[in-house]
Amino acid sequence: MSVLQSFSLEGKVALVTGGAGLYGRQIALALTRAGAATTMTTRSPDRLSELEDSFWREGVRVTARVLDQEREESVLELRDQLVAERGRIDILVNNAVSRTMGSWDDPLEAFDRSMRINATGLFAVTRAFGDVMAVAGSGSIINIGSIQGMVGPDEQLYKGMGFHGCHY
Repeated sequence: MSVLQSFSLEGKVALVTGGAGLYGRQIALALTRAGAATTMTTRSPDRLSELEDSFWREGVRVTARVLDQEREESVLELRDQLVAERGRIDILVNNAVSRTMGSWDDPLEAFDRSMRINATGLFAVTRAFGDVMAVAGSGSIINIGSIQGMVGPDEQLYKGMGFHGCHY
């Protein structure tokens, strides 16, 4: 057996939330190339065909689905669709993020929405798919985070993105 074969995900079913973004796209591509039947999510229903076609041009098949992580109904609907189609879920990559705030001075509602999507929504996705994995007796959950959780914000990371940072 070659070293690459030991990393094979052949026969596995993977889900990448936030798969249309910079990191998510690369993660979905890598999982698929390793052999996993991969589904990625986006908040934009009008981009599904475009996203699937872009992976097809890379020589792989990745299914694109809508996920509104802010709504538990959307999470549960996606879970039920994937289990009905694939029979299980082996790999969950929590990569979705919504940047609802543009500056430190934004209204508290922007912060509250960020928490609903990025914290509560992350928990809802993890619980919904983790429950399926628990019943199956196996699975892997990978959470993508940011260095921003460990250190103060570096505005250079957001150059050109309209982020005006914090005022200390």
